[in-house]
Amino acid sequence: MFALYGGLCYAIIVGGLFRSVRLVLMFLPLALLTGLFFGLSYALLIRWDKLVGVLAHRPLVKVIFFLSPSMILVFFMWLLPMVMPAQVFRNVPDEIRSKIVARIIPKYKAGDRIDPLKEPCPAI
Repeated sequence: MFALYGGLCYAIIVGGLFRSVRLVLMFLPLALLTGLFFGLSYALLIRWDKLVGVLAHRPLVKVIFFLSPSMILVFFMWLLPMVMPAQVFRNVPDEIRSKIVARIIPKYKAGDRIDPLKEPCPAI
């Protein structure tokens, strides 16, 4: 059950981000394995009395523990593209990269300097 939940979440997130069925299917086995691993870890941790006691008596730890998946999403969706845009731009699928370039290139005319283009399209 955990693996199916992990695979479904992965398919929704990656499918919504990149809109590439090929990309979703390429990493789906890894997502299923990761979902199984984290699901079993969660099932074991939630039965551990010491952890449950810490979460019950320290509200800040409880909030951080609860929001950790959101923190990971914020890292990958906001912080990583802001800090390393060139690496993120290089690792998106070709269709998405072409759409980004097609949206940005018409704003520039022949003879314009290429330096301002490096900010929105760092890998060009």
